[in-house]
Amino acid sequence: MKRLLLYIVSLSLLSISLSAQGLKHTTSYTEGLKDAISQKKPMVIFMYGNNCPWCSRMEKTTLSNKEVVEYLNKNFVFVALNQDRGGFPKKYTPKGVPTTYIVNPENERIIYTMMGYKESQKFLSRLKL
Repeated sequence: MKRLLLYIVSLSLLSISLSAQGLKHTTSYTEGLKDAISQKKPMVIFMYGNNCPWCSRMEKTTLSNKEVVEYLNKNFVFVALNQDRGGFPKKYTPKGVPTTYIVNPENERIIYTMMGYKESQKFLSRLKL
């Protein structure tokens, strides 16, 4: 019960924080995939975990950076998934968090993987590859 409560609180806080920064996102893999296909945009899947200090730091800095948010909103469908919750294809199970995947929604292939915390400019430069 305690783990469920912790999960709900962490998911809610991440979702509220990302929304407050203006980052359009979903916490559902299926919904993100559907949106990416209909919008003809690649997906960025941000994998995070409960009690992950680097995930929180990336959320508060990189994913709150105005330039990063604008670029993500314009060019991608952003999906934030908690690795502790599941509900996503096994191939996206990260070796550690945070991990960010750029995914082709048409075939669900991983185009690029970023492991670990990335500061804003480095994250943005990798999105533009």
